[in-house]
Amino acid sequence: NDGLTVGLFGDSEQAIYDDGIGSATRFIDDGRLKLIEKEDNYRCSPQVIEVANKFRSDGLVQKVGLKKVDGKLEEPEEREGEVTFYYSIKPPAPEKPTSPKKGDSDEIRNAYLIAKEKFDLEIEEYNLDLSRRLEDLTFFAQADIGEHVLLKLPNKSVARDANFGNLYDLFDAKFRDTREEIKKQLDRLQFGQLSEILQLFGKSSEDIRSYNKLIGLLKKQGFSIKNKKDKRELYRMLEEFSMSDESAYVVMEQAINAGLISLSDSHKSYLTRRDRELERFAEDASFSAFKKLLKYGYNTKKQMCDYLAENDDVDLAVDVVEERYEQLKKDVQSEEFFSGLFGKDIKLKEVLAFFKYENDDSNFMTMHKTKGTGIENVVVVLDEFKWNKYDFGSCFRAEDDNPARQALTKRLLYVACSRAKKNLRCVRLLDDLGEVKNISNYLDSCVSVNLD
Repeated sequence: NDGLTVGLFGDSEQAIYDDGIGSATRFIDDGRLKLIEKEDNYRCSPQVIEVANKFRSDGLVQKVGLKKVDGKLEEPEEREGEVTFYYSIKPPAPEKPTSPKKGDSDEIRNAYLIAKEKFDLEIEEYNLDLSRRLEDLTFFAQADIGEHVLLKLPNKSVARDANFGNLYDLFDAKFRDTREEIKKQLDRLQFGQLSEILQLFGKSSEDIRSYNKLIGLLKKQGFSIKNKKDKRELYRMLEEFSMSDESAYVVMEQAINAGLISLSDSHKSYLTRRDRELERFAEDASFSAFKKLLKYGYNTKKQMCDYLAENDDVDLAVDVVEERYEQLKKDVQSEEFFSGLFGKDIKLKEVLAFFKYENDDSNFMTMHKTKGTGIENVVVVLDEFKWNKYDFGSCFRAEDDNPARQALTKRLLYVACSRAKKNLRCVRLLDDLGEVKNISNYLDSCVSVNLD
């Protein structure tokens, strides 16, 4: 009646990002918005629609909507597809050693440390075995499906496949917005500049524009190229850096010393802050004692306080733990982060792989990148890759101890599955056969794959 209609188009079931309002239910309930449900699905096969409907939380049940192609209404048979779930049962995990009890002797504590070191090696090998099994299971599901897209969880799983898994894990242990923090902090340390120099160098032999851009970039940094000898030396250095198996920051220091990178103010301030933090940790007696308790396996405030109440072999007061637990825990994370970033574990190759992925120069696709698009055939890997933000197992259970995480995971699974126009295949390593029963309530065709 007012002569104006404002339409807000969207689907709250696809709210897989941390920002935004999520659901508009409260605006609909108080009458500010009128909901017009979209029941017809003009994209997916009936088999895919049936599965996707089960992951919706709003009660909407979509159905096949036949569309016109070149003026002719498509036949129902043209939309037929299939949905199959491939699974394998995980082998049993190594058993974690029991932490020392109150009053245990030094001999028992030392035995625990030896057992824990052995367990850490076993669990590392176990996780590698699970990764190999998941790859084999995924390969099995990809067979004979034809042209398709492989979808995985955003960021963490792709980071491993794109060869910067250690770099991702280092940042993921400390920051919430992992990918954004990697980009921001690597840029502050001028790894973006170094990556651009090496990328241009890689293209310079075949592309004169890349060569000219490379020379111009180096001259801006103050690098002097006066004769052929300088060019040969430059080529030698860049080739060495490109093939280097050194740690990332060691190569950065070499590039700075060679004049390829001019140390920026933000880089200097980053190093100053790091040094101040490490100096503060070194001067804090409570910090080293706190780390000792963590090493012994006391990972919560209560466990630490209980231990300190019964033992006097650690120079740390209970009231210090009560007051400073969260800060000391953050300080330990910071020390481990600085040690990783500036130490030997993070290789330059991983940093270069990260920037290659950021520049969309890799062949890996995440669920987020396909949001809103349709793909003929899709294979979805339902694995959390040790990312606690998601729990795919909860999607197939009626109840869960973390409803918010379950809802977020269901929306992500809904987005992933509804990308498939025709055929959908899902893969997952299961803890036990009990999960198969839960999954069969959602997907009719469940195929067991023996990977032994």
